[in-house]
Amino acid sequence: MKNLRNPILWLSAMCLIGSLSACGKKQEAAQPNMEMPVHALEVQPQSVPVLLETPGQTAGSSEVEVRSRVSGILQKKNYTEGAYVNKGTVLFTLETDSAQQAYKSAQASVASQKALLEQAQTNLKRVSTLVAQNALSRRDGDDAKASYNTAKAAYDAALAQASNSKLSVDYGVIRAPISGYTSSETRSVGSLVSPQEILTKISVINPIYVNFSFSDSDLAKLRNASRSGEVTAPNATGFQVALTLPDGTEYPTLGHVNFTDKIISATTGTVRARAVFDNPNMDLLPGSFVRVALRGAMRNDAILIPQRAVSSGIQGKSVWVLTAENTYEPRVITTADNIGQSVVVTKGLQAGDRVILDNLMKLPQLPPKSKVKPVMVTLDAFYKSLTEPAPAAGGAPAAPAVKGAEGAPAAADAAAPTAAKEK
Repeated sequence: MKNLRNPILWLSAMCLIGSLSACGKKQEAAQPNMEMPVHALEVQPQSVPVLLETPGQTAGSSEVEVRSRVSGILQKKNYTEGAYVNKGTVLFTLETDSAQQAYKSAQASVASQKALLEQAQTNLKRVSTLVAQNALSRRDGDDAKASYNTAKAAYDAALAQASNSKLSVDYGVIRAPISGYTSSETRSVGSLVSPQEILTKISVINPIYVNFSFSDSDLAKLRNASRSGEVTAPNATGFQVALTLPDGTEYPTLGHVNFTDKIISATTGTVRARAVFDNPNMDLLPGSFVRVALRGAMRNDAILIPQRAVSSGIQGKSVWVLTAENTYEPRVITTADNIGQSVVVTKGLQAGDRVILDNLMKLPQLPPKSKVKPVMVTLDAFYKSLTEPAPAAGGAPAAPAVKGAEGAPAAADAAAPTAAKEK
């Protein structure tokens, strides 16, 4: 107390106390300015489609190889390669001179054997009558019967030979076995064609097939999720199928699965499947590589967040979650399907959690227990803000239509940043 009576010491103490008090007030005043604004999403469960995607390849719904049944010189081609042909249309004509000669010879043999058969038949009737009158012996009757049987067998053989010769002539004219689009020819006019040689192919492309495969693990996950109630399986009509074409556009018509193999490939560990599509304008051609997406199953009580809100690290995937005091903490999550710009979170989040969407790279640099200023947004509003043009120089950054931190409508000029595009 004596020292305090010293004017110099007293003045010094008062200055020190004043400066400390002023510093404290400065810090208190600066504290609100340190609360970094962030956009945040309050997550709520919803039903979302289960996306199963895989590469696929188109193929004709029916494809037939056109082959020659006989050997011969290819005399004429009667169609345009790649053109549509109707069933029964003449495609190729072979030179069949030798076959025609053989057919004429067989026809002559048939006529000769028919005459001999008629003679044997007449003789058999005469002898049978005489045997019945005891004018001839039974042996005479047996001989006449044997001669008739021999003539009948020779006549039948001649008929068979003629029929075969006729087929050889007919096979020289090769017709379309089905209606469809032809491929390129494999042999040119003047070539010697061998039996069973492929001359062209005919494909039916309306409807058209798309062949694809799914991994056994994907199907097992879907099956288990369906059993647990996490996923609702498609209705009785089954999966619908969407196609993404090689140029990135989506085929305008949905198809449906019409075949699923019941055997898992031992080499690939996949299950083969097939979808069928209407193709009236022939926009899809066989052999095209496409992207297949199965639709119909729904994931129940799913939580969607932007993919950009997810970080990857040693512990896996995580997000920043707001506390009740508007501080923030990391949360490890498990994800499933990507749906557009969003991702499905299956573990780690629950209804009402507030997930920070932007400034993710800055958060770890702030002091521990730092508070942020959340501006609550919807998914649609947040995504819209990402596509809006940047504000003019010197202007305040625009925020999407949102709710304030306490649920009140936020002003358009609120001190909230545009969503930064952290990777």
